[in-house]
Amino acid sequence: MIAHEHVRDITRKDIVFVLALALLASLFIYVGQKVLPLSLSFIFGVLVLSFMSVFVMHLVHKTGVFMLFYVFVALLTMDIDNVGVLGVKKVVCFAVAALLFELVYLVLKFRIHFLAFDLIVGSALSLAAIPFVSALLITMDFTLQAPLSIINWMLISFVFGVVGAILSCIVWHYMKDRVLFVELEMYLGMR
Repeated sequence: MIAHEHVRDITRKDIVFVLALALLASLFIYVGQKVLPLSLSFIFGVLVLSFMSVFVMHLVHKTGVFMLFYVFVALLTMDIDNVGVLGVKKVVCFAVAALLFELVYLVLKFRIHFLAFDLIVGSALSLAAIPFVSALLITMDFTLQAPLSIINWMLISFVFGVVGAILSCIVWHYMKDRVLFVELEMYLGMR
């Protein structure tokens, strides 16, 4: 069953807020790229994307915001090779992954205590799709020749996507009743 309460118009306030958090996430990804080796930079990027995207979804409960966040991050980090592709291919890769999240988010509604299962599973699946989609965008031959390495990167992305999403849910659980976040939700029109 599709959750109709999340299908609403995205306002200018939402776009500006998502862009600000995408800038912050991109800054973290840039720093991780400069400081860490490539494989650790990928894992750090997955953690940042998972944490920040789930945090955005906690604040702005609207369908399409995740896609907006991923596209903004992809546009802001087009020149970083942390997922294997650059430029427009990176934007396409992130858009396909975000589309997978949006489908899971609309269909799956389940909570375990304060953990939003739809956000955790959706984020982890979308991050697991990034290595597969980027491998397909590089070349089909690579995908067919090295399926085990792609599956390994997908599993790593899935696991660290779950970790980042759970961390974001924990932080949100302890921060959601703070005055700053209540006012921010009221400003964005969520309460």
